[in-house]
Amino acid sequence: MTAGTVWTRAQRAERDYWCPTDADAWIMRRAAEQEQLALYAGLLGLTPDTVRGRSVLDLGCGPQGLLLTMAPVLRRGVAVDPLMFAGNDEARYAAAGITRVVEPAETFRAPNAERFDEVWCYNVLQHVMDPERVLETARMHADCVRVFEWLHVPASIVHPHVITAPLIRNLFTDWRETRRVEGTARAHGWSQQFLAVVFERGAA
Repeated sequence: MTAGTVWTRAQRAERDYWCPTDADAWIMRRAAEQEQLALYAGLLGLTPDTVRGRSVLDLGCGPQGLLLTMAPVLRRGVAVDPLMFAGNDEARYAAAGITRVVEPAETFRAPNAERFDEVWCYNVLQHVMDPERVLETARMHADCVRVFEWLHVPASIVHPHVITAPLIRNLFTDWRETRRVEGTARAHGWSQQFLAVVFERGAA
């Protein structure tokens, strides 16, 4: 099976997860994800005060990304995800003034070489075609990159990649780590290792 086929199958499974036909499953999954998003934000130091007036590119935003929470204080938000989600999901992004781009993070290039104050990437790298290319996309679009990832999760249909801390940190050895938290947290009912790190361009 080719890498492209594996990724396409993973995306199909991912959308089935986020857009189930069963209403109870829909509500339960959205609620559980809200708890996870609050965890990511806290570990990455994301508060209205830390991002007020900034422009943000969210790579792999999902159906209810953190941009929706922070939109009232941001100058600009762009949410990239290869999946088109349900109509009410996409409507929330539009209502919040967030630009949605339906495209893989690996191939995204901001029009007119636009740069952002920050790039956010949280719980994304397991799902993509090429984790290193996604991080390269992040590097080229901003001078501050915030990354949260679950580590050492076994590969599965929706998680083609096993993510490690060195995979992430080795791509930013020429940047400063201004925040790093490593540990174990609850993820959908079980304990899992994680890395939350903020990189800023400049001498390490």
